[in-house]
Amino acid sequence: MAKSWTEKYHNGKEPLVAASIRKVSGFPPGSQMLIPTPSQVDDYIWSIPCGETRTTAQMAKDLAASAGADLTCPMCCGLFLRICAEKAYEEFEAGSPSGSITPFWRMISATPQIRKKLSFGSEFVDAMLATDSAEA
Repeated sequence: MAKSWTEKYHNGKEPLVAASIRKVSGFPPGSQMLIPTPSQVDDYIWSIPCGETRTTAQMAKDLAASAGADLTCPMCCGLFLRICAEKAYEEFEAGSPSGSITPFWRMISATPQIRKKLSFGSEFVDAMLATDSAEA
């Protein structure tokens, strides 16, 4: 049976900073790259003020800086952002109020390629963005 998004979120791994073995996002081999965890991405999303958005590129830059790394793995950023969004939607579907789930729409709005992959579609994201903007 496939893992739930919540199970994928709680993967038991720790963040890691290691030297990249190849060029990544314009950084040369040997650059210090953060391999984050889903919970680090989740914490970052929660830090975004109501009514504001961030891009995955900004998140990657901020996470790297906080870890003393040169960059954050771009593939992990996208994957873990989706895991956080899907986990939050699972919680919403289970009855959690929207104010208690990760406000992933603050990241998804600026990341259309991830929107296309979500299991629940863009309508929910748009509704949450409208609510978020009204509360700001």
